[in-house]
Parts: sequence; structure tokens; C-alpha cells
Amino acid sequence: MTKISKILTAFIILLFVLALCGCREVKENEDKEKDEKTSTLIIELGNDAKEANVVLADNKDLNNAASTISIDPNTKLAPVAYVDIQKEEAIKKDGDYVDSRNNNNPQDYSNYYYIAYSFYLKNGNAEKVNIKSSLDFLTATFNIDAALRFIIIQNDDLENFNIYMKEDSNPVDSNDKTPYELAINYESDTKICSSNFELGPNEVKKYTIIIWLEGWDAECVNSIMSAELKMKMTFDINK
Repeated sequence: MTKISKILTAFIILLFVLALCGCREVKENEDKEKDEKTSTLIIELGNDAKEANVVLADNKDLNNAASTISIDPNTKLAPVAYVDIQKEEAIKKDGDYVDSRNNNNPQDYSNYYYIAYSFYLKNGNAEKVNIKSSLDFLTATFNIDAALRFIIIQNDDLENFNIYMKEDSNPVDSNDKTPYELAINYESDTKICSSNFELGPNEVKKYTIIIWLEGWDAECVNSIMSAELKMKMTFDINK
């Protein structure tokens, strides 16, 4: 091999290595961006519930019954106000609901970025079952849990639903509280809420869960926009 050929070969190898590094950097940036903007919610049945013929589905026809639903929402989380949450529209949409007012511009924070998801829980038995449910944090970095709010609506009942939040570090006078502060505090640092209830024979219960960053909360700061958030909602037999 001539000297020129060796130089040319070395140059081609160098370009190839630089290209690989560039691709890896792009991939790492894409993964980082995805991690920063995507929240995950897992809805699952415990072993006893599965054995008792309890099923989950993301549509009222229950034609895709499963024991686990993994939600990677189509919208990220960004600060919005409680009054901007479209609860009436969200309960009309099975599965993932995306606020129709968004213009799909991820740099435009005047949009309405929150998670809203509807699903169904069915007792496939001829006898009633006692269910226990729990909504928990798996990961919540940068103190994001302090600015989060959760709404859980059952069977489209917009007159009776609960809002959940972390207890304020600086409590607000009850007479001055706005609707987003009239909420039930998390049960613990990792448990958002839990409940026990009965499902009658072949009964179906619909859930709509809405998760948002409350923009009026003093603890909704810029650093939480890089937080990692993962949650799990579990249904099992209450023995």
C-alpha cells in the first residue's frame, strides 16, 4: 500500500469514527429529551385479581382486556392551571386524551400539557369481589411530586371526584385556598392514594385519571421540567 493510500484509508476510518460518535450523541440527546418530557403510568392487576377474572381495558367494549396497561402519553407535562383542565372533554375519550387546544409546538408553553387517561375495570365473575386499589410513585425526581396534582374521576361523575396533592411546605389559610389547594394530601411520600370497594357481578367501573403540574403552586419551579416521573396504579383482591 502506498503512502497516499495509507493516508486516505486512515482519513476514511477517522470520518467513520466521527460519524459513529455523532450518531451516538444524537441518540443520547434524543433519549435525554424523551426522558425529560415523558411521564409513565402503569396500571396493573395483582395476581389475586387476575386469578379472580378481573380485567382492565382502555375502551368501553372491553375488546382488548388485559392485566396491565402501560401509558406513555402523547403529551408531556408543563405547568397549567386547574381551571384549564378539560375534565368534561377528557371523560368522553377512552384511552389517552390530548387537549385539542394544543398546537403541537413543544416550545410553546402557552399550550395545555397534562396527562388524561380513561380506562375500565371489570369483574368477570358471577359473584361480587372486594377490590383494593393503590396509586404510587415509582420515581419522582427534582421534587416534582410537590407540584403535581391528581384527579381521579369514577364513572364520569364530575360532581364527586377527588384531587390529590402533596402537603404544602407553607400551608395556606383554608379561607384563602383556591380549588387546586382544596385537595387530599398524599398518604405518604410514595403513596398518592388508596381505596377499598366492591365490584358487583360482571360490574364495570370506569376511571379517568388526570395528572398535571399546577402552575400556581409556588413549588412548580423550572428545575422540575427535567424530572423523571413514573407511577403505578394497582388493583387487587382485598382479602
